[in-house]
Amino acid sequence: MLIGLVGILWLCSSLFLVAAEPLASATVVSIADGDTLTVRQQGQSQKIRLACIDAPELTVQPDGLQAKQYLQRLLPIGAAITLRPVDQDRYGRLVAEVYYGSQSANLAMVQSGQAVIYPQYFANCRATQTQYRQAQAQAQQKKLGLWAQANPIMPWETRQTGPGRQPTSPAKPPSSACHPAYPDLCLPVNGPDLDCRDIPQRGFRVLPPDPHRLDRDRDGIGCER
Repeated sequence: MLIGLVGILWLCSSLFLVAAEPLASATVVSIADGDTLTVRQQGQSQKIRLACIDAPELTVQPDGLQAKQYLQRLLPIGAAITLRPVDQDRYGRLVAEVYYGSQSANLAMVQSGQAVIYPQYFANCRATQTQYRQAQAQAQQKKLGLWAQANPIMPWETRQTGPGRQPTSPAKPPSSACHPAYPDLCLPVNGPDLDCRDIPQRGFRVLPPDPHRLDRDRDGIGCER
């Protein structure tokens, strides 16, 4: 019973890790897509980019629209929310973790598979990184949202190549000799054991069972550093 109580207290404390951080109240005005919204703070309009996650662009259908609709259900127009600002991007948007009640909208998007964690900007969410990684691993395991696809394309790949085109990846021959756990590169099914020092690429997708153990933290991204 004591162990169970300790576990509950730990979970509750993890949900409120940001409580000591500067928080700001706001009201939802509109949802642009699965990771962008407009809010009103102290009478001023402010665009918000959800920190540490990335959702499909609206030009990528149906994934982009589904992500937007999911965020709209989480944060309906007029909803009172709190923000933990972490940065400002080059477009002038405030980058923040967004909370409705005691729940994180950022985390909910990852849990549902409507968005993925964004390793490139993960330093902004040091206190909650473990929660994000666990949420994505569970979404992958349950094949939710984007993870229902055999080879999901990451949102940043679409932006790099433009809508309607496949992301640029290392050339991979159409052969069953390439291991399906690494869809962005061709690692031999029966080849020798490899580690990140043997592979020039960084930040590629990894699907279970990951026989080369390239995804050490099990967040679906191999050789991040």
